[in-house]
Amino acid sequence: TGADGTYELTLKDGEYRMVAAHDDYTRDSESIEVDGKPVTADFKLIPGGVIRGKVVARGSGEPVPGAFVTAEPARRSFEDRNNNAVADAKGEFMVRGLRSGTVNLEAKARGFASAQPTSVQVGVGEEVDDVIVMVDGAFSISGRVVKKGTKQGIAGARVGAFSMTGTQAEAPDPTDTDGDNTPDCADGCPNDPNKIAPG
Repeated sequence: TGADGTYELTLKDGEYRMVAAHDDYTRDSESIEVDGKPVTADFKLIPGGVIRGKVVARGSGEPVPGAFVTAEPARRSFEDRNNNAVADAKGEFMVRGLRSGTVNLEAKARGFASAQPTSVQVGVGEEVDDVIVMVDGAFSISGRVVKKGTKQGIAGARVGAFSMTGTQAEAPDPTDTDGDNTPDCADGCPNDPNKIAPG
């Protein structure tokens, strides 16, 4: 949008679901139909909440740098989006643009994952500080994605895991040119005492 919030899209005739989004606001959406004439669709965005906190390893209390943090509303709607953040070198993170209500935070890093979400109440446009997201030791799964019947690696594949309890995980990076999503440790890898070595 421009400085005054105006926008313009050019669409052929048809039915559309339009969405307006901004990092500092919650999303808004509207269904419209283009039928041979211009259409006006205005959106009203609500200031989003902000959560700042730290990812900490249970037991040691040490920060977990580089942890991938996800924030999801307890009750999702079409307007909701995935609010993600990556913890800095001190394990600190910030997620913004959150809808008011209960927000569930989870974090994962090499060798660590949340055993259960950390729930935080957020008001309209409220900023909540000093939230601690605990992570426990977790096992890593690594491997290769290849073209069936060959040993040719497939680059760019996304790998995820989904459990019957609703837990899910996705490798943060797509596979490389060998079809491998294991980091190159020649440049140094985070310590992962629970890593499962390939057989």
